[in-house]
Amino acid sequence: MAKLDWAEVLKYDSRQVIFYEMLMNKDPFSVAFDKGSTQPIADAFCIEKLFFRSGNSMTEISLTSTDSQILGKLQTYGTNIFMSGKLNAKAKKAWVATDKEPGEDDNLLKLKRLYKDGKFKDGKTEFNRGDVAEGIQSAALVARFMKEKPDMIVTKTDVEAVIAKLGKYNGINDFTIADVFTSPNLAIDPDVPIKPDKIIYKVGLAAPHMKAFLSGRVRATKMSGIYDAAVNYANSNPVKEWDKEFYENGRRDIITVSAQGLEDQKGTKKDIDVSFTDIDGKGKKVSMEISVKVAGVAQFSQRGGSKFNTLQTLMGEFYFGDYGRNSSCLTQIKQRYTKLTGEDIPADVPQALRLAYKVGYDKMGGGYIIPWQKDSKESFAKATKWHAQKEQGEVPVLNLLDSGGMKYYDYNKLWSALEPYDYISITDKEYTSTSAGTVQLPTHVINIHKDNNSPALPILRLRVKVETQNKPTGKRIYYRSVIESESKTGILVGAEDIL
Repeated sequence: MAKLDWAEVLKYDSRQVIFYEMLMNKDPFSVAFDKGSTQPIADAFCIEKLFFRSGNSMTEISLTSTDSQILGKLQTYGTNIFMSGKLNAKAKKAWVATDKEPGEDDNLLKLKRLYKDGKFKDGKTEFNRGDVAEGIQSAALVARFMKEKPDMIVTKTDVEAVIAKLGKYNGINDFTIADVFTSPNLAIDPDVPIKPDKIIYKVGLAAPHMKAFLSGRVRATKMSGIYDAAVNYANSNPVKEWDKEFYENGRRDIITVSAQGLEDQKGTKKDIDVSFTDIDGKGKKVSMEISVKVAGVAQFSQRGGSKFNTLQTLMGEFYFGDYGRNSSCLTQIKQRYTKLTGEDIPADVPQALRLAYKVGYDKMGGGYIIPWQKDSKESFAKATKWHAQKEQGEVPVLNLLDSGGMKYYDYNKLWSALEPYDYISITDKEYTSTSAGTVQLPTHVINIHKDNNSPALPILRLRVKVETQNKPTGKRIYYRSVIESESKTGILVGAEDIL
């Protein structure tokens, strides 16, 4: 097993942590007794006890010790860890015929006898953190609605209590819990109490994601920061407002929290939704729909390649007011552009791209603050919304960060958010790339202003990204224009609503 500092091991899905989790879950391990461990016997050994050998003595490792104590011993005594447990008939027969090493006997095996199969080889995992985050966030929302009063704080302990009702992973990937969770109601008349709302919790994830979601070890290590962010969202103002609505509306409701991972989403791209009806199941309304993502990724779209039409479309969308139309904004440079990217002379694609970007830069004031023309502003809004939502549909995106923070993007609010800003400027931040030799590539930061004297608010970045692709015929240089978030992108998408 890899020699890692156990304090660091706890933060990641290292092989040691995955071994530890399988041990605690009493999962069967594969074993191999031949030289070189090339002939494994799958799922053949259930470990019951661990020992470490010091000199001629064997000391049992208490499996009721803390995580760090057990992992610390695995790290310290890695080559002298022994195991006892139950071998299946095939493995037991093979083990009896195997030459034993010092310390081994019919009931005691060295840790190295385990075959590191796909379950924990190299610490790699099959689950996707974004899918696991859906499960955690949905459970956090259930915990929110269970609180006695809407202004109470949801904790991880509350969320763990919800997840515990799903039990340990046993191959079931789709749950509906309809008779466990309730949400208190405020009595309009103190003498006439209202029975609690009923909460239906539905969660369905593909097998590796569900297994990881139900693993306390994964939640506490790989998902720790994301877990914090999910709890923070459950404590955010918009969610509290819906909790307050359910609490104060003077009736019993059926609140359904549904994580959509296994459902046919029919283009909605939603991962979680919350809906409610009256207690008879009538009058269904949707209170929230979100697409859940993890970590902070600046890039949300691109226009790939360096073809003239690609750059013309990009400049038309963001600078020339041509969204949805066949733009002719770069007509004046077409001949020069195609020469620079053609085969008649040594191609200079970076220069061609700089040329196209400069046309857009000059159109938007060449670095000065200028009035934002209505057609250009509308085109920018439509293009930004399209690029942002083409992958996720119309629902808002909740981006959970490893720092425990979150960003909430609702591009449906984009046009109304832009209305107060009637001025625009472009900052040219051309940069040097060494990915394909030393070349200068264009980067534009798009800033908005309330007037021609107000500070620049950077809301979007357009830049050229270069990469080297390995092809059967050799390496190929590929250029793409990417659209990325900037420090004030939240202005466009309602991010301030949940701070």
